[in-house]
Amino acid sequence: MAAIERLIETKELKTNWWFDLVASKRVRPHYYYNEIVDSFTLLFVDPNTPKIVHYIDDYVALLYHPDSKEIIGIRVESFVRGFLPLYSVLEEAWRLRGKDIELHNFGELAFEVKKFEPVVTNELSKITRGLAEKRGLALPVPA
Repeated sequence: MAAIERLIETKELKTNWWFDLVASKRVRPHYYYNEIVDSFTLLFVDPNTPKIVHYIDDYVALLYHPDSKEIIGIRVESFVRGFLPLYSVLEEAWRLRGKDIELHNFGELAFEVKKFEPVVTNELSKITRGLAEKRGLALPVPA
């Protein structure tokens, strides 16, 4: 990937809101996977909130609010084709691999999805934390 010109340095992004969110466990994230462009977005705010994309590596971007510079989400490009194969725990949760799941109806499917949402969120947060630290930004990881 060509060098990405960033609007600001990664370490200038604010993490106060994210640290408070992790500590309080009060917000359930919004998930969005776009199969056409193979991107996965995890937002901790209303999806209509204005946001700027700030890449921290070839796949992962932090989404931040333009006014406050507070991080409000994560976006991963080439999610299934490039990113998932690099992280087996996340890939397992995403694909429900290794799970002995027998679904009989939509309700059971919804239950299984809800069960694995925290795993996807936690693993993606851990991965993002490691990438952000390389750029001088400390992020929390949910317990």
